[in-house]
Amino acid sequence: MRNSGCPDYSFAGKKYSIMTSFPDTMSPAGTTTSPLKLISWNVNGLRAVVKKDFFKSVARLNPDILLLQETKLQQDQRAPEMIDFPPYESFWAYATVKKGYSGVAAYSKKRPNQVVTTFDRPEYDGEGRVIQMDFDEFTLFNVYFPNGQMSDERLRYKLDFYDWFLDYTQRLRNAGKGLIITGDFNTAHHEIDLKTPVPTQTVPDFCASKGMCWTAWSMKGTWIRSGIFTRKR
Repeated sequence: MRNSGCPDYSFAGKKYSIMTSFPDTMSPAGTTTSPLKLISWNVNGLRAVVKKDFFKSVARLNPDILLLQETKLQQDQRAPEMIDFPPYESFWAYATVKKGYSGVAAYSKKRPNQVVTTFDRPEYDGEGRVIQMDFDEFTLFNVYFPNGQMSDERLRYKLDFYDWFLDYTQRLRNAGKGLIITGDFNTAHHEIDLKTPVPTQTVPDFCASKGMCWTAWSMKGTWIRSGIFTRKR
């Protein structure tokens, strides 16, 4: 449904309205605005996906902004076509703790006013997990949240990351910023989101969600969860 209270704005030469949820139908006839199209995609290795039909798929889907997670790239491993992909400008965050790990990227038809990839938190910055893109109308995050299943230490890291990110974004909201948060949350919100049905108390990334992520955000102010889809078994 359209959020009629939001003003129209211009993005890459077109008029849009910010949506609080994905529309059920196309814009009504005669309107001059359309929803801003964002696509979030965990590619699990961008180099491998590029060898398939990545660029054709993006051209067919035609997002205004494309957000990628788990690119598994270093800066010098990017092919020229990954960097120069008209009509998009690309932005990158890389893992410095080890090669072939984590990493996020964003492709946007409009240049942001500011792009942030480090946040004075070396323990998180070194894994290249966050891109913040500041536009006139909103601030957009592309986040590859940590996986907590490898060990108790990584689960603690994951929970601490959620604490930090929730606090960081809440401070932006308190300052009057409009936020859009996308990415791979690495958290199962409900049992149906688990790949294999097992007792949920044994799945760290399900247990973590109980006190973090969706629950925490839904209780802190008026966060709106939009465009979240779960598969049916």
